[in-house]
Formats: sequence, C-alpha cells, structure tokens
Amino acid sequence: MTVNDPNADATTTADDTELTADESLIEPLREKLLDEFGTQLVDKKEVGDDDLKRYLLARQNNIDKTYEMAKDAIQWRLEKKPEAIRVSDFSTANEQGVHRFAGYAKNGWPIILITGRLWDPSEYSMEEYVNMIAFLMETNIKRMDPSIPDSNKKHFILMDMKGMSHLKSDLKKIRQFVKIVADYYPERLGLSVAVNADIVTDYLWKFCKFFVDQRTIDKVRIFRKGGYLDFLDEHIGLENVTTDLGGKRTEEWPLLSDEDTQDDYMWAG
Repeated sequence: MTVNDPNADATTTADDTELTADESLIEPLREKLLDEFGTQLVDKKEVGDDDLKRYLLARQNNIDKTYEMAKDAIQWRLEKKPEAIRVSDFSTANEQGVHRFAGYAKNGWPIILITGRLWDPSEYSMEEYVNMIAFLMETNIKRMDPSIPDSNKKHFILMDMKGMSHLKSDLKKIRQFVKIVADYYPERLGLSVAVNADIVTDYLWKFCKFFVDQRTIDKVRIFRKGGYLDFLDEHIGLENVTTDLGGKRTEEWPLLSDEDTQDDYMWAG
C-alpha cells in the first residue's frame, strides 16, 4: 500500500507542470525585501532571481504571501547563518547516523537517507537538531548538478521507517524539520519516499500534513513493507541502496563531514 500513486512520474507532478513563477513579480518583490532588510543584505544573494522564483512558486504567485515567506526565510538565514554551520555544531546528532548523504538519484538529485530506528532525539537539543537539518540542506544544494536549471535542483529524501519508535519520536523536532524544508528551502524537495511504513509512519504523516501544501504532499510516496524495490531501482538504482533495504550496496553511507562544506565542492554524479 502506498500514499499517492507509486507509478506516477516522480520528477514532475501536475502542479509542477501547470504552475510557473510570475517573473513580472520578481523585481517588485526584490525591492520590497531590500527596503525591509537594507544593508543587512550585503551582496543581495538572498534576493536573487532563482530564490525569488522558488518563493513565488511556493506561495502560488501571491506576492503578499510570498513576501512574508521570503522575509521569514531571510531573517532566519541572517540569524542562523546556515552556511557557517559545521559538524561540531551537531556532533551528538551526527553520531547517531540517522541522517546521511546517500549518493544520487538517476536524475542527479542528491539523496538524503533517514534511518528512523537510529533516532533518539532525547539525546540532543532542538538547536543541535536545527543545525543538522540546516547543514544537510546547505551541503546538499552544493551537491546539485550545476549544469541544470535551478528549478530542477532538488533533494531526494529516502526514509527507512522500520523499527522507528513512536515513544522516542519528538513532534517538536519533526515540526522543525518540516518548517525548515518547506519554508526556508521552498521548492527544493523533489521526492520524499518512506519505506517499511507502519502505524507510526501513518501517525507522523498525518501530523506533518497539517504544515505542508498540496504541492509537497504530491511529492510524497509511502510504501508498506516490501513492494518498494522496483521503485527505488527505477529512480535511484539498487547499487545505491544498502543491503538492509534490499539493495546491492554493502557499505554504510558515511556520517556527515565538514568536507561537505568546501566551497569548491561540485556535483559528483
């Protein structure tokens, strides 16, 4: 059993093909944001065309809602400085090995692997968790193929839900994950696939759906035990799927590293 049609095109949803950013709104939106932040935006990279297009898409070209979203995201970036986060800022969370970079999907999207059974959020603070998710988002963007349009520079998130504890789940941290991915890095999610789903997955997904729009919901696939290998082989390739998930890769994917933050890190697909 799956959520959404597993045979649907995983790289293009109906919303993706029907909705485009209204480019006539880019300049007035930029001017409004520059008026808001002034000299805080030293090089103005936070209000570049590509970023503003993603905000417009996420708020369906409603300039007022787009402005509020962009303003909140820019304020968060100014305060958090996600590009400066290092592994030492979330060392306890990283050592659990829950979140890892796991190669590339066949279309070039970098994969974030989340292993639910390893997660014990009680061992670290909310700040450390936010640091880790921000680090993941920033470094995965660096991994994206620089030759493709920004509109197709997206993440592929693969979640193994087997053995994930309902009692250990931290809804506040999950809410932060959703907020960061959806609000501070809008339109970066290409596909989110949960495998080995169970009643815990159902509970968490119902919770998450309150905080995301239909465009995001359409990018989610949820598979019960089994039945997902053909899908992963089609979109990732079983050579990039570890043996515990039924794939061919015998080595674990490494823990997150400060090497991922190198300025000259380019797409390795």
